[in-house]
Amino acid sequence: MAVSDDIQRYMPSDADRNPPRAQPLAYKEAVLLVDPKEPQFKGEVDDKYAYTLDNKDNIVHGWISSNHTNPMGFWVITPSNEFKSGGPTKRELIYLNMVLNIKDGEYWKKVMGPVFIYLNKSPNRGDLRALWDDAKAQAQAEVSKWPYSFPMSKDFAKAAQRGSISGRLMVRDRYIASDDLPAWSAYGYQFWTRAMYDGNFTIANVLAGVYNLYAWAPGFLGDYMYTSSVTVTPGCAINLGELVFQPPRSGPTLWEIGVPDRSAAEFFVPDADPKYASKLFLNKDKYRQYGLWDKYPQNDLVFTVRESNPSKDWFFAHVTTKVGDNVVPTTRHIRFNLNHVMPDGVYTLRIALAAAHMSRLQVRVNGGARRGAMFTSPEFGDGNAITRHGIHGVQWDLEFPIRGYLLNQGENNISITQTRAFSIFFGDNIEPTGSMGRRLNTVSFRANATGLSVQGNSQGLEVDLLGLLLVCLHITTCKMSDRHAYGIPVFGVR
Repeated sequence: MAVSDDIQRYMPSDADRNPPRAQPLAYKEAVLLVDPKEPQFKGEVDDKYAYTLDNKDNIVHGWISSNHTNPMGFWVITPSNEFKSGGPTKRELIYLNMVLNIKDGEYWKKVMGPVFIYLNKSPNRGDLRALWDDAKAQAQAEVSKWPYSFPMSKDFAKAAQRGSISGRLMVRDRYIASDDLPAWSAYGYQFWTRAMYDGNFTIANVLAGVYNLYAWAPGFLGDYMYTSSVTVTPGCAINLGELVFQPPRSGPTLWEIGVPDRSAAEFFVPDADPKYASKLFLNKDKYRQYGLWDKYPQNDLVFTVRESNPSKDWFFAHVTTKVGDNVVPTTRHIRFNLNHVMPDGVYTLRIALAAAHMSRLQVRVNGGARRGAMFTSPEFGDGNAITRHGIHGVQWDLEFPIRGYLLNQGENNISITQTRAFSIFFGDNIEPTGSMGRRLNTVSFRANATGLSVQGNSQGLEVDLLGLLLVCLHITTCKMSDRHAYGIPVFGVR
């Protein structure tokens, strides 16, 4: 099987996944291969979610009949992701997963595909990589032909029936630079692109219709949304001119933990338990390993700003933990010093989460005993990103105002607790039954994290916390050179 240049492997047989040759783990998709027919798989975990990809990266995947005298490749090529839901960074299984919520009497229609099925073979039995390379080349050839001209359905729009949207995105943050910076860094149709290094972008082959335009720039908090809807007509070429994105901010950054890039990749990911290790991910993408929640610290995690190292001291996911037969909440503490405090000011704590699943956060400022020093979020999140071995999922942004008199000149402590402690496991298909016979989906109590920053202005200070289910921390200086080099903004219309 091959899904990318780095994720390729010989696969165990279906018989190897069933008892007694396999031991079921926390959810039915994951099994420990204890006595497989093919001994090279013994001791490994096989889990379909280890092979998930972001929508933007899932162009070609397939299988090779490697044991045949004349090996053949069978490939599924997706030339366009316009019919997929969730945007370019949604991590999904090999193909499409969509849940429809259609109201009574609502008219809905959507074209899925077409996709391209490609077969190839190699006269050299040992050169299996050549089959993959050939499939990738064919995939790019199919992308260049999109939209196809051969479908006869009137519901599939040809090139002449589509339009384009272009413009230039600039980021305006006067606490970082005096000039605007070029941003280089549902169940309907969605169209995406990446901006060029000067901020220019074009979204081509857009179906006729009315859309909203969104964008986000790695290294900056928040999302850009165009203030008006955009109407695309057949053959049109809409130029929106220069668009200015002003990230949410109320003052200069005091300190920051993590990078606001919607990923927890910069944080500490532990090595897998040797009992559950997959050989494919020992040295790369370690977050794809099974059972990392058991590596979460038993004691409260403590992170000291400007002393702790986020790549070593900040666990990439915030999970609950098991004590005896009970699952209990876990807490993280962030310690930091302030040289000056404005008692009448208002500080803002912003938490940007890279993913969450059925979660609830409780934030305490310096113990939380004083009035207004404790905040509890609503329950939120249904992305299940960790089950799919993702380092990110759907972004969540939370904001908490903190009165200046709650902070100390000198040492301060902000604690963040994941309070929903039903189970340390999670999964799409675990269905314990409640006392009234209701089916209860178990939940994941962790999420990936992006980063944390603290900001202030003349009226008060603002704290931006980006992170895991609770928090993710990574110290950055917030200089232009630091914040301007994190990536390329992603545009989308939907």
